[in-house]
Amino acid sequence: MLRIKLLLSIFIISYTFLISKDYNSSSHTVTIRIPKTALLDIESDASKNISSNMTSTLETANHSKKYSDNRIRLDLTSIIGSEDARNITVKIEAQIPGLDLKVNSDNFSGSGFSSLDILNNEITLTVIDQILISGIESGYTVNGINNGFNIKYLIKNNNSKFGKTTNMIENDITVVYTLTH
Repeated sequence: MLRIKLLLSIFIISYTFLISKDYNSSSHTVTIRIPKTALLDIESDASKNISSNMTSTLETANHSKKYSDNRIRLDLTSIIGSEDARNITVKIEAQIPGLDLKVNSDNFSGSGFSSLDILNNEITLTVIDQILISGIESGYTVNGINNGFNIKYLIKNNNSKFGKTTNMIENDITVVYTLTH
């Protein structure tokens, strides 16, 4: 009987050891879900708002003002799925009678993107969205004034509509940038 108890005890201990299976390594699964992301920010070392004074010239039909001091930049973060790349569109909320507000963007500077497709040349802003930058895939521009896309503006008379220009004390125009699919 003692022999049977001893064999049964050895069997129970052996069975417990075999099913516990502790080894010198183990593993488990970690699931990471990254949501689609579309963030766009205007960065500046000073104010995001630009003030430009038009000046009278001694030359006829020469009313334009270029504003470009490399201080306004677009920063973004984009994570896409399998869908097409994103674009940055731009529009103004209201037209300026007799004047055109034009915008363009320099090439991307900084790190975080492997490729971007197209930067459109100078765009005359209207109340309808227009593509300024296209081909944005997953990436980011790194936060800060020396990263992203430098934005330049040009205010120019619209010869065909310049007669509608009035002496406006001040006219605020809102420029809207949107990161879209």
